[in-house]
Amino acid sequence: MPSWSCAASAIDARTVPGGPGAGGLDAPPLRLFVSAGEVSGDRYGAGLITALGRAAAAAGRRLEVRALGGPRMAEAGARLIADTAARTAVGFIEPLRYLLPSLLTAARVRRLLTGWRPHAAVLIDYPGFNIPLSGVLKRVGGFPLVYYLPPEECIWGKKGRQRLDRAHQVCARAELVLTTHGQDTAFYRAQGCRVERIGHPLLDGLGTIPRERARAAVAPGHAGRLVALFPASRRLELRLLWPLMAGVAAELGRVRADLRFVVPVAGAHLRFALERALSWAARKYPELAGRLTLLGESAGGEGPSDLALAAADLAIAKAGSVTLELGLRGVPQVMVYRVDRITEWIGRRLLGLSERDFEHMALPNFILGEAVVPEFKQHQADGERIATLALELLDNRGSARADQLRGLSRLREVLGGPGAAERGARAILALIQREDPGAFSAAPTASASPDEAVG
Repeated sequence: MPSWSCAASAIDARTVPGGPGAGGLDAPPLRLFVSAGEVSGDRYGAGLITALGRAAAAAGRRLEVRALGGPRMAEAGARLIADTAARTAVGFIEPLRYLLPSLLTAARVRRLLTGWRPHAAVLIDYPGFNIPLSGVLKRVGGFPLVYYLPPEECIWGKKGRQRLDRAHQVCARAELVLTTHGQDTAFYRAQGCRVERIGHPLLDGLGTIPRERARAAVAPGHAGRLVALFPASRRLELRLLWPLMAGVAAELGRVRADLRFVVPVAGAHLRFALERALSWAARKYPELAGRLTLLGESAGGEGPSDLALAAADLAIAKAGSVTLELGLRGVPQVMVYRVDRITEWIGRRLLGLSERDFEHMALPNFILGEAVVPEFKQHQADGERIATLALELLDNRGSARADQLRGLSRLREVLGGPGAAERGARAILALIQREDPGAFSAAPTASASPDEAVG
């Protein structure tokens, strides 16, 4: 679904780790354009840029990256054209507010690339923006296009009346698609894409925070159970899911006095909204007063999500990459998913979609091909049922908790080991060398600076 960004930023050029100063000082740099959006894309982009810097240095070259992304990619060495980590939306109506700014951002990219020609362009997920942008990039031409972590079109594209099917655009425009798991690999190969499976970069970034240290940071002095709530990385998700999650937490709190709840901030753009949401919940549900903790960006010196994942006994999470990260860390979870009424109407009436078209929406379930994580979608997302199942998972009633953990334990095997970013970097550099054999030996050529090109 559409996902747009508009905020431009003037961030000074930085050295990509392992890039400038790491050999090949007299050679022209390898130039890459990278486009990512949302908090997760910024994270994956940062890992890829770091790996590209090391791979380029091993080949005796410096790396120069211009990007759409967020603070993590900037810290990894990219020079940002626009900040796309915070301006994201879901559904069909909310993204319209970002349509004009997004068109302006695409125009900035086009102006940049006419004066500063990259050796390759790399797109990371973010289909609502990146798929249209891929058409702009192909019209500019002169460099190969790579999709690193392609959009999960295998979930959406072949459903209902197939009006959301954009896989053919991905395959027509990308010289290489770097996939993460068996389902998307088979899907994109069947569409005619040139595909390499590299595994999932989440396996590169799984932290090793000791449980005791994480619990001491997020709930000091608390000896009972801890439930992590992941309501949103977007504002609309927060409005749709937080009332439901707060009600479930209140029900759990009434039954179990030993429970505490933590809510990690997915990004700085959501902090204020989350503060208001938690204050509302504490007023509406007295049993939650003093038992809800918001984990900010610098909580305990670690990332808030990392701390919550390491400390939690159970998670209630929105759909998205967080379900996969929970699964890889072995945290039992319940997934909830809702869209707004207008999006639901469009989906049902115009696109011919229903809940039956999406048997598995939690990524662990989709990747494994079975219902390991309980899913509560749209009108099936009933707070009382969710609370009942959450208690079963917390207390290990019957075999629910053991069965889920047994299923989740297979994820690492299915996704492969760590090193996805390194494998992706090697594949991208190999493509550049195939497409432009002179890229690793050509003399410097004059080109307009990014600032001059963007204006």
